[in-house]
Amino acid sequence: MDFITVFQKIRWFFGHIPHSARLTRQCLRFIVAALALSISSNAAVSDSLGTIKAGGGHQQSAENDAVKSIETRYKNETDKYDKAFDEFQKRMTLDQPFHGDLSGLKEFLQLQMMSAPNAEARQTAAVFLVALAGYEAAIPPSIYQQIWHVVPSDSESWGREDEAIEYESEGLDPDDAKKFLLDVVGHNENRRIQARAQTALVRLASRQHDTKAYQLAYTKLEQYKDLKEAKVEILFLNPQNKIVPGRAAPMFHLPAIDGSGEITNQNLSGKWYLLDFWATWCGPCLGERAALQEAYSKFKNRGFTIVSISLDEAPDKVVSFQKNRWSMPWKHAFLPNGTSSQTAKEYELDRTGLPRLVLVAPDGRVAALQHDLSRELIDHTLGYYLGSSSGRP
Repeated sequence: MDFITVFQKIRWFFGHIPHSARLTRQCLRFIVAALALSISSNAAVSDSLGTIKAGGGHQQSAENDAVKSIETRYKNETDKYDKAFDEFQKRMTLDQPFHGDLSGLKEFLQLQMMSAPNAEARQTAAVFLVALAGYEAAIPPSIYQQIWHVVPSDSESWGREDEAIEYESEGLDPDDAKKFLLDVVGHNENRRIQARAQTALVRLASRQHDTKAYQLAYTKLEQYKDLKEAKVEILFLNPQNKIVPGRAAPMFHLPAIDGSGEITNQNLSGKWYLLDFWATWCGPCLGERAALQEAYSKFKNRGFTIVSISLDEAPDKVVSFQKNRWSMPWKHAFLPNGTSSQTAKEYELDRTGLPRLVLVAPDGRVAALQHDLSRELIDHTLGYYLGSSSGRP
């Protein structure tokens, strides 16, 4: 065995000894130093080491280039998508849907996830791939499984996109999602990544209507209250809030904008209905319109409807919007006193702001809230509750 091989093996062994084994590690430092000195006296071996070092540097550079290439393409294409959506919002005509095509990026990331030259690049591609769920990309269950195995629970790569962990958990079946999230919380050293996974555990318990699991997961989430990313989630997911999955939806009596009478809990009883608190001046609210219109078209014949409740200055703002932007062919109500109204207080609009989406079950209980009803996830959520193969609990 030559000096170089011996040197490499000792260095490998040295690197795998626990830091707690101080005496052993100190002895090995002397061994490695002595061997290095011996090798350095041999010019031929020294040249070989120089070649190895140069080759290693070249390899490291190539690995960094692979990661950078994936990051650059992902950022460039998603930035284009976001810009196109913003332009669409400004110039859209009545009921015109937005079509953004990220299929090329999706194929690229799938390929890189399986064939990139190093683990970091493969993990980067996998995390960006699952993040495309936030751009309404269709990702089959088998891909979520692959991503789970490509990116270890302790990987720093989960921190590359804030929502990646939650999208991954929502793409897995509930048992796998729970195992995945617990592994991340237990093994990842990055507390921000842990907090994301713990938030997803709270939401998973919410979707399963498991009150005990919800309370336990929420209590653990509070351990991250020092992180700004967790503070908002701790506020919104508090099981002591009035609007929590499993609790009865507060009563409301609202005048219909079209003059057809009152809209109340009672005359919606027995149906699945989505309360959509919004306003024509609310940018994020407008971003939800296309997804709501598509959801209504898809599920309206399954005992589902939408009630949009406007916080505009006057009802005619909504009427004009329906004529020129989105027809929104469902029930519409108006809050005369806006956020000062009793209904706004009951539904905690002073805490959550707009948009505020609340799915209510036929028995009058809250089934799902804003996150699970966002434009990225509403089809999955409604499909689960109303019976669609695309839905996932």
